[in-house]
Amino acid sequence: ATAQVNDTLHVFTEVGTYTVSLTVTNNLNLSATDSILITVLGNGTPYLGTPFTVPGLVQAEFYDLGGEGVAYHDNDAINWGVPFRSSEGVDIEASNDPGGGYNIGWIEDGEWVEYTIDVPADGMYTVVPLIASVPGGGSLHIEFNGIDLTGNISVPVTGGWQFWEELVIPEVFLNAGQQIMHVGFHFGQFNLNWIDIRSPASGIIEAQKIPTHFALKQNYPNPFNPGTRIEFQLPQSGWVTLKVYNLIGQEVTTLVDQALQPGNYAYAWDAADFSSGVYYYRITVDSDNHEYRGYVQTRKMILLK
Repeated sequence: ATAQVNDTLHVFTEVGTYTVSLTVTNNLNLSATDSILITVLGNGTPYLGTPFTVPGLVQAEFYDLGGEGVAYHDNDAINWGVPFRSSEGVDIEASNDPGGGYNIGWIEDGEWVEYTIDVPADGMYTVVPLIASVPGGGSLHIEFNGIDLTGNISVPVTGGWQFWEELVIPEVFLNAGQQIMHVGFHFGQFNLNWIDIRSPASGIIEAQKIPTHFALKQNYPNPFNPGTRIEFQLPQSGWVTLKVYNLIGQEVTTLVDQALQPGNYAYAWDAADFSSGVYYYRITVDSDNHEYRGYVQTRKMILLK
């Protein structure tokens, strides 16, 4: 006997493992049941079970779980490389660099991958992708929690698909905590092996690295949606507040409210929950004991959704 049922759609809204059962009963009241398990993954589900620890190496092939449009985007659904994660669309091949393993290859414009990382402390880090490219090169950018902190970085020609070179991106300020690292590819004619996130060298800050004057820089990007980066520099220690205000002068968020040492700083503002419009960000630097005010500056930025 045969039976026909209409297709049904169920949208899972919670992460977890679910049992889906189908029971068929005939006109003699005889029945049969079959079941399957469905695992629903959330955004930022690490491939290895736990986030990559920073400082440390993020292997390209260990992008997050979640599938197309969640953990990665590939321009086709086929992995054209080796049978590693063969059910997914990211193209992976064996690497001949001394560390072995795999690399992401066949990169095309508009593709991207994401990784969950855990940053132990606020600070300036150096981000170093290991790439190989042929004439034509390409570029990439890296976002952290939806905020582009690198801009488009051109990939140099290395001379071959397996001729590996480090692409050093210095002074990327990362906030502490677990976050999603999004790597976007543009005009791809290159392979990606890994991304090494390195902490600054320890020791005394070189004299030339200490700013000679206060400065609050223009945010980047601007206009922006939804995140932007705000940089400032301090020639001396002090208590720093960095606040954001709307067009009528109401405070909407505080990005910094703490004592800081001389140096260069960058903070990210995620404005996903705010409406489009003009905003102002204002820095105030007081002495450590709040006895005097050393610096005040305000700049304008535009959130455009």
